[in-house]
Amino acid sequence: MKWPRFLSWPWLVAAALVLIALGVVGFGRLSFPAWLFAEAEPAGSAVPLEPECLGRVDVEGGVRDLAPVRGGRVAELLVKEGEDVSAGTVLLRLDEEPARLQILQAQAGRDAALTQLALAEEAARLHPGRIAAAEALWDGSSRRVAAAKEGLRLKERMHAQRLISDEELAAATEEVRALEAVARAEEKKLQGLREQNPALQVAQAQAEVGRAKALLAEPEYARTRCVLVAPGDGTVLRVLTGVGEVVAPETPVLQFAPAGPRIVRAEVEQEFLHRIKPGQAVVIKDEIRPELSWPGRVQRVGDWFAPQPALPRQPPRFADVATVECEITFDPPAPPLRIGHRVTVLFRDGAPPAE
Repeated sequence: MKWPRFLSWPWLVAAALVLIALGVVGFGRLSFPAWLFAEAEPAGSAVPLEPECLGRVDVEGGVRDLAPVRGGRVAELLVKEGEDVSAGTVLLRLDEEPARLQILQAQAGRDAALTQLALAEEAARLHPGRIAAAEALWDGSSRRVAAAKEGLRLKERMHAQRLISDEELAAATEEVRALEAVARAEEKKLQGLREQNPALQVAQAQAEVGRAKALLAEPEYARTRCVLVAPGDGTVLRVLTGVGEVVAPETPVLQFAPAGPRIVRAEVEQEFLHRIKPGQAVVIKDEIRPELSWPGRVQRVGDWFAPQPALPRQPPRFADVATVECEITFDPPAPPLRIGHRVTVLFRDGAPPAE
């Protein structure tokens, strides 16, 4: 069978190349900015577009992650997701038994330190009396040594007259030496008492009391941190733990949205930033249902460029474009838009948008 001329292999190769070229052009129009393929327009014929960007609904200060200061086992969970609470409301309780045992141990250490302080203060009060007693003992010892020496001289004269034996003279000599040794010991004891400073012992005991009180304050503070309370009026968005679970210190267990008006955080790209200013009117539209819109106004323009957030958009755009965050106030509908609701923001260059 003979194939038609237009089905020969050169014609098939040419047709394939044409299809590949059309595919590349179509892919380029989907993947690259439209201005690369746009036709040139006469000068002055283009109408300036109003800047439009992505945004998300949020609250002032953002959603907060609440975490206990210390870790432990969750004993009570007193709130549910979506529950509105007031400032100071107890949200969660941890098991207090470990902290209670540490408090008992620290209290025992504090009591021991207080006892040592009392003993040091008593020793300081008695110190002058001890010095006086040591002085009296040393004076008595000195007098006994003087008397013994007089007796020894008398016995030496009697021994010279052969009225006493050599043994009696030797005994009197040894007695004088013994009394002198006692007198020297009493003198050293008196000198040591005079050099002592009982105020130093009192100061040391006072420092130990302070240290013991600080050691007691730590478990007492930890016991108060077993309770997690609401930092202000707001709503519990999510509960990340449950009764019986063991949580680590500083690990978020609740996500909390403070009460207050909803705002929109819009991400403005650098090319449009010079056209944005505080007080400027905007139109906020639902990203999925653009027919839903609300008027708003720019409250604040950020002062730094940040990486673009992960907010998908059609058609796809480059994800590494730095943007500046603009805070926009608006009157949300009833019920209000949920936190995290994705919207598009159209910045008006002229008059405020119609209500």
